[in-house]
Amino acid sequence: MKRSRAALRSFLILALLFAFSIITMALDCSSCGRKVKGRYLKVDGKAYCGKYCYEKTLPNCAACGRKCTKGYFKKAGKYYCSQNCVKTTLPRCSLCGTPFKNGVKIKSPSGERVYCPECAKLPKCFCCGLPNHCRKLEDGRWICPNCYKHAIFKQAEAQKVFDNVREKMRKDLGIGTDHKIIFKLVDSKFLEKNSSNHQPGQELGLYKHNYTIKTVTETKYSLLGGKKEDTKSYKTNDRYYIYALYGVPKYKLIEICAHELAHDWMQGQLSNIKDLKIKEGWAEYIAAAVNEMYGQSKYNERMQNNPDPVYGGGFRFINTYISKHGAQALMDYFKRLNEEGKK
Repeated sequence: MKRSRAALRSFLILALLFAFSIITMALDCSSCGRKVKGRYLKVDGKAYCGKYCYEKTLPNCAACGRKCTKGYFKKAGKYYCSQNCVKTTLPRCSLCGTPFKNGVKIKSPSGERVYCPECAKLPKCFCCGLPNHCRKLEDGRWICPNCYKHAIFKQAEAQKVFDNVREKMRKDLGIGTDHKIIFKLVDSKFLEKNSSNHQPGQELGLYKHNYTIKTVTETKYSLLGGKKEDTKSYKTNDRYYIYALYGVPKYKLIEICAHELAHDWMQGQLSNIKDLKIKEGWAEYIAAAVNEMYGQSKYNERMQNNPDPVYGGGFRFINTYISKHGAQALMDYFKRLNEEGKK
């Protein structure tokens, strides 16, 4: 009996040693491949001969490049070692630079920009249309620091811009008149008061043609003593004005001057056209052409995408008409409209 117990004990010890040797032989480090000896790490069913080997298998942070030794976050198939590194993947506010999860997209002439919810609530600049820490002008308009830095407030400086645009339009586009135009900088209240078709946000300038109507009655007598009176009315003392909003950057003033000078040309050549869509569309088309001459065509996107049926719709109509039929066909079309307007 004692022999049987001793034999059983010996058998069990040999079996355990054999099993241990098999396990030991089967444990290879999942990192370096060497046999695991003594104490080892076991993570997710894999054995590692030490901390160093285990950490070698950890992913590198996609933001800082360090090993994710203290856990990691996964986003869009990439690993990040901390929440701070995850934040580097978030969009940043175009104004304050703060990363955010939910922002506000705002389009501008220079492209689309994204703002954090707080900055999106700031006053929007009347010129570029973007939120900012704006200052308020005397007529109530808000203007951002960047637009203010380039804004023109002095009449003499604005007059130089106007004269330069007028000369370039005559020389390069063949669009011009000999009218003695009085050019003035004004505020938004003046434009609102004096415009017959004021549209807030659309109108930054104004063209005016004033004149005096004189009536002359001529009396004619016949040899038989009869008398006939002939009354005629005519325009005299023509006065031409172009008003532009003060405090706009030079690039915008160039566009305003071109727009209003296009109205002056149409008044001189085709004064019987009354359709506002045609008149404003033509003025916007010429303003876009002048923008290209000054190397600022990026601002023409505003005209192309303008939802307003008069300004935006008119611009797209003129632009499409010329693309399909040519510039001369447009002039012929204008002449037909002008003749119809005389009736």
